[in-house]
Amino acid sequence: MKSKSLQFKFNEILKNHNFTFRRYLLAISGGVDSMVLLDLFRQTSANFQVAHCNFQLRGEDSNGDEEFVRNYCGLHNIPFHSVRFDVEAYQKTGNYSVEMACRNLRYDWFAEIQQINHLEDLVTAHHSDDNIETFLINLSRGTGLKGLVGMQIDNGKIFRPLLNFTKNDLLEYAKNNTLAWREDYTNATDDYTRNKIRHHILSVLKEVHTQFDENFLATLSHINDNYLIVQQRVDELASCLFTGSNPIKIEIKELKKLEPLETYIHYLFEKY
Repeated sequence: MKSKSLQFKFNEILKNHNFTFRRYLLAISGGVDSMVLLDLFRQTSANFQVAHCNFQLRGEDSNGDEEFVRNYCGLHNIPFHSVRFDVEAYQKTGNYSVEMACRNLRYDWFAEIQQINHLEDLVTAHHSDDNIETFLINLSRGTGLKGLVGMQIDNGKIFRPLLNFTKNDLLEYAKNNTLAWREDYTNATDDYTRNKIRHHILSVLKEVHTQFDENFLATLSHINDNYLIVQQRVDELASCLFTGSNPIKIEIKELKKLEPLETYIHYLFEKY
């Protein structure tokens, strides 16, 4: 994909999101994916601010990332927010892995920044390779249909305009537009589950099937369509089986007629 094509498709996604009426908070790490996202946004008239999390897990490298993003935003007059987290201290408050601790900390902070600055949409630089990796992680752990649906471009809370672009698309754009970015050396290690899948599984799948990215996106679209059909059926059943609101009354005899019963019960009651 040529960089102009990526820019054009990105602009179309933004138009479909009615960007002129929205205010965005961009989560920018300083890596190539997020710097492509930031550059693409900068080429538009979108109203946005930038947030950077420093988890202090890589010493001076982490501080260098923060300074890099701060300087970029200063150069281009982009409102900038940053925070430094003590991940180890947070882990002691519960049974959290490093990955989960970082996730909880950053999303709680993003929500706080959004509320203070009246920013409706959080924007992340997730791309199609991230979606494939998430799919494979969920598959390996064991999951139902919902766990295979994958991330959405817009789920009402997070906007992911790069989700249908591959990592190679973003690298090509960055090189063609001479973008600067920071490399996180931990991405080259196998210390995390996602990295192992990226290095040893996803790379092989792409080697075996040259059209793997396109095929996966098509498959994910089919899974999403099937999940929508399931949800429509569940909503129809709920309207028949559930009456009242406080308390909700349930037609047990009719409920027990459903097959497979356990699966129906899961979908009917998961939101409670």
